[in-house]
Amino acid sequence: MLEDDDQIYDISVVDFIDVIRYDVGDLVTIEYKENANTNMVLSLTGGKVEGDGASD
Repeated sequence: MLEDDDQIYDISVVDFIDVIRYDVGDLVTIEYKENANTNMVLSLTGGKVEGDGASD
């Protein structure tokens, strides 16, 4: 779920395997095609936010 967004985004894990590595607070950019029920993801990029103050 994206923050403040109740839309559904359909993403192929086979095509975008990195999606399983993202965590809450990561900055993610999604290019998608809007549809009636779900939005089809066309591209996905992102990663950890530098200096977010989180510790492991």
